[in-house]
Amino acid sequence: MPIPEFDEKPEPLTPDQILTKRKGLGLSQVKFAAALGVSVKTVSAWEHGKAVPDEAEAKKFYDLFLTKEE
Repeated sequence: MPIPEFDEKPEPLTPDQILTKRKGLGLSQVKFAAALGVSVKTVSAWEHGKAVPDEAEAKKFYDLFLTKEE
């Protein structure tokens, strides 16, 4: 079995993944933004495909909202 590369970046998040996860958690954009430490405008831009989370934001998203099974 190969040893995993720990410096590999996670796959980019799609707008649908972000929106589906936020709604699945029952969070408003306001609460979701607060949990990630970003603005509501930023969350809206992600969900509409007008922006993508940077590396630190994506890591926080994975750490807070995604489990190993997902």
